[in-house]
Amino acid sequence: MVPPKKLPERSRIQPSFVALQKWEGRVLEVGDSTFSAVVEDSVRRGVEEEVEFDLEEIGPDDRNLLKPGAIFYWTIGYRTEPSGERSRSSVLVLRRLPAWNEEGLQRARRLAEELRKRFDW
Repeated sequence: MVPPKKLPERSRIQPSFVALQKWEGRVLEVGDSTFSAVVEDSVRRGVEEEVEFDLEEIGPDDRNLLKPGAIFYWTIGYRTEPSGERSRSSVLVLRRLPAWNEEGLQRARRLAEELRKRFDW
């Protein structure tokens, strides 16, 4: 009986994402199935384009953040899976910074004034 041939072990690849292009965007309008935005190339600053995305591009947990004025980051690149499979991906991530309220702004102004006096500026 001939023993079965042993296949070479596959290399263990860590999942990764290599960005090819990045933009920062601002939502202009949200429709029933799409939203429009202005995006600025992160390399060529000052170059803006108006774009439209399907709402499906945004994950369910982020949909409530999608409002006019919301800031997001759009990256296109290659995703490599542990299997070695490579695919081109478009990733949209909404910025999740807390909104400033008047109380927070007043507190920041008081702190700034206190620091200004302390350093005698």
